[in-house]
Amino acid sequence: MMKIRAQFSSRQYMLNEDYEIYYYSDLHFSPVAMHNHNYYEFYLFCQGKVTLYVGKQKISLQAGDLIIVPPGVPHHLDVEDPSVPYRRFIFWISKRFVADLTEKSTDYIWLLQEAGVQGRHVFHMNQESFQRVQAEMINLLEELNVERYGSEEAASLRVHSLLLTMNRTIYEQENPSVRAEGDDLFANVVTYVEAHLNENLSLEKLADVFYLSRFYIAHAFKETLGISLHQFILKKRLRAAADALLDGEGAASIYPQLGFSDYSSFYRAFKKEYGLSPKAYQDVYCRDPGVSSDTQSA
Repeated sequence: MMKIRAQFSSRQYMLNEDYEIYYYSDLHFSPVAMHNHNYYEFYLFCQGKVTLYVGKQKISLQAGDLIIVPPGVPHHLDVEDPSVPYRRFIFWISKRFVADLTEKSTDYIWLLQEAGVQGRHVFHMNQESFQRVQAEMINLLEELNVERYGSEEAASLRVHSLLLTMNRTIYEQENPSVRAEGDDLFANVVTYVEAHLNENLSLEKLADVFYLSRFYIAHAFKETLGISLHQFILKKRLRAAADALLDGEGAASIYPQLGFSDYSSFYRAFKKEYGLSPKAYQDVYCRDPGVSSDTQSA
């Protein structure tokens, strides 16, 4: 497995002009004195017995806490038991980078506003939320520690995903009714897809129908079902095709009704999904043995 743990450094300035991220795990840690810096710090606490001081607040941290320290806010921590491993992720982003993000969408900065304007520096996450945010941080660290084609762009996407995930996860945890509304909306999209399998079901089309962003729809399918919208639609269409074959319909009349542009693409997709050609599937599983098979060749 790729090594993502870094050797702790007491450096309190950024080397990268946009962002930096580190994972530390230490025994007998020597804390840094009270300090502040000119960038934003996200601090994901994983393990340890420590007390954090942010401004005038004193907080005994719990595993899963997310701490946000805006520029200029003094902070430091005390280690209560140095024999317990002290594990945490540190994510720094510059003020310029935050300004650029804000121009794209204020969805990136809700947590920063809560910390900077409302003075909320600590956000307690449940286990599910913590695992989701931690996974995003690990993904970013792994991307930054490999040399692959497109690594720079991929890392940029990971940063955006991490920031959106932190904001969305904590906002929905604190506003469960919003999550419930989102679940209802996702269910409505699924119902629409299932009722319109013979029509255009592109991201653009669904975004227009439901007045949602393409990103939201794509992310909702991947996060909820673990597959993309395209894969979901394809599986639904192939299941409908299989049911029609079992009812004795011919493949030649089925595929145009289910949004396939031509028989060859339908044939390849069906065989990949079920391991049999449409004709062979019908011959083996047809509910009515007396129904003639489709005239299309296998």
